[in-house]
Amino acid sequence: MSLSRPTATTSPAKLYLKWKGITGVLYYYNKESDKEVEIERPFKFVVLDELHSVSGFSEQDNSGIYSNEVRVIGEELHIMTRAGELLRGPYTQIKDSIKAKGGKYTKSIYLATEIDGETIIANLKLSGAAGGAWMDFTRENKGYTDTEVTIEEKALEGKKGATVFQMPIFKVSEMSYEVRDTATELDKELQTYLDQKLGEKAEADRPMKQSDVFKSLDIEPNDVPEGEIDLSSIPF
Repeated sequence: MSLSRPTATTSPAKLYLKWKGITGVLYYYNKESDKEVEIERPFKFVVLDELHSVSGFSEQDNSGIYSNEVRVIGEELHIMTRAGELLRGPYTQIKDSIKAKGGKYTKSIYLATEIDGETIIANLKLSGAAGGAWMDFTRENKGYTDTEVTIEEKALEGKKGATVFQMPIFKVSEMSYEVRDTATELDKELQTYLDQKLGEKAEADRPMKQSDVFKSLDIEPNDVPEGEIDLSSIPF
């Protein structure tokens, strides 16, 4: 902690967004109303940072799967369910075990977007087919971090066996100086938080407690779904 960079214990992200592949809906969970709230599209945002994580559902533990976030895919992930630690290790070494237990690679995108006239920091989790669509987009648009990105109103339909699902369509547009300045200031706030949050990696040699992972994700243990499969995206 310092005078110019005070300790940031709470995430500056005000919304946590997901993509529901079955219906092609971008949404967030409203804790107060206990309901999912759809975000209207087209949805425009500026990418501030991208991290790696794991999500999914464990039939064995009848619980959602969560993990800490890392900057480098080779860094150690602590993968948890409501029952405790499920797996631990770099994604590249344990990805088969992750998949076998119901987990999937998840891209965690921190972004700046305007909601109700206010530009805020939000987080978007993409996995399965939606995550694949994002990876395709970033490969085709190398300079996307210097633009505004839009999730278009229409979605792209995909099919795996008898399952039909919807994937987001991303496009880029020029970023104005005003948007850039606002996003840059928000990114400074985000990076202060992430530097401190990810700086705890120095302690990663010890097994993380379940409460540590929940804290790293800014959720409470009671927020972890139990007995409910998350169909927000379809695995490849």
